[in-house]
Amino acid sequence: MSKAKLYELRRMTTAKFETVYRGVRVTLNFKAGFGINGAKVGQLITSNEFVQDAVENDPRFGTVFHLKREYQDDQEQSVDNYELRQVAEKPRQKTNAQVFAENQAKIAKKKQEQKKSEVKKKPEAEPVDNVKSINDAVSFFADRGDLLKDPADIPALCAKHAVTFPNLKTDN
Repeated sequence: MSKAKLYELRRMTTAKFETVYRGVRVTLNFKAGFGINGAKVGQLITSNEFVQDAVENDPRFGTVFHLKREYQDDQEQSVDNYELRQVAEKPRQKTNAQVFAENQAKIAKKKQEQKKSEVKKKPEAEPVDNVKSINDAVSFFADRGDLLKDPADIPALCAKHAVTFPNLKTDN
């Protein structure tokens, strides 16, 4: 099984090199950024043994770029003492757009929770036994600041004040 190798630039983010190895022109394209392992220096990953030989036999190998890691059978082996921070150890920093989207989601969630808390269940109607006539209902609502103009308004006012009149007798 062939090994995949990770080559890394020293102090550069991206570069494109051409080298001739055994009469074949090989282009080495080192890329950086979040597209490749979140690195901030240029990296080239290849499992092609011919390209690996071309890179390692290039006169710039060891100065401009170096072998950072070697991967084999899902086991990672560090092959260089060159100290750079390890991307796997550091969590990725969120972009402004990600932070903005998370904040908007939190705000929307809080608004929904506030709406749910504002929508209170209507309290159960409390029975008032001492109201037995329309005149008693008029005085009951007058004590609470409402004016009963028509006996047809009694159900609406009862709902407003969450009361019922079980003993009310109406003359029809």
